[in-house]
Amino acid sequence: TYLKAIAKVQQDDLVVSTGFTVFRSNKNTDHNFLYYCLQSDDFMSRVNLSSKGISYPAITGYTLKNLLVVQPPLSEQRAIASFLDDRTAAIDSKIGALKEKEQSLAELRKSIIHEAVTKGLDHKVPMKASGVDWIGDIPAHWEVTRGGDVFKIRQGYPFDSSFFVDEGFPVVRMGDFETQHCSLYYKDVSMVPSSSRVEKGTILMGLSGSIKTTLWNTSPAYLNQR
Repeated sequence: TYLKAIAKVQQDDLVVSTGFTVFRSNKNTDHNFLYYCLQSDDFMSRVNLSSKGISYPAITGYTLKNLLVVQPPLSEQRAIASFLDDRTAAIDSKIGALKEKEQSLAELRKSIIHEAVTKGLDHKVPMKASGVDWIGDIPAHWEVTRGGDVFKIRQGYPFDSSFFVDEGFPVVRMGDFETQHCSLYYKDVSMVPSSSRVEKGTILMGLSGSIKTTLWNTSPAYLNQR
């Protein structure tokens, strides 16, 4: 649920799996307004807090139906939806242009990092074969060593989702990597091992789905499993 995977179906005769919930608006609700309402951060935060499970949090249709939403008069709903259609279309157009530039810069960034950490900064030093295909040649005075010789690994903690609260001890999930802001809070960490506490400057790697890495640069928190 924290992936915010919400889509508006644009064609007929589609079938979805049991991992999805289908929303159909009633006669007093504009379809497009409902679509934007479900995407709002306020609504999604309630969905996350009401979800069950740690590695793959999920929510039932019954729970969804009991979450509160706003319902302006139908004419206002349509006006709001029309306004958002225009504004988001303009923003999406700009995002598309920026994504092309972002992709080329991301490739340049990866290339610069790889070159620096495998070849060094002085391109005049003698080189030798590293013996590792993806590394290639390295400076002659460098060594290749096992990762465990240069870092230690600590695991996250399997928090019980029934004890998540609006205010409490912050818990880091992979979805928080980009924002550097925790969206979940735990009621009591007295039984949570201190090894799961994340201090500022800790390197984190998410292991579920696409692999992501971040340098946690905000206030201390506790690390979720995976």
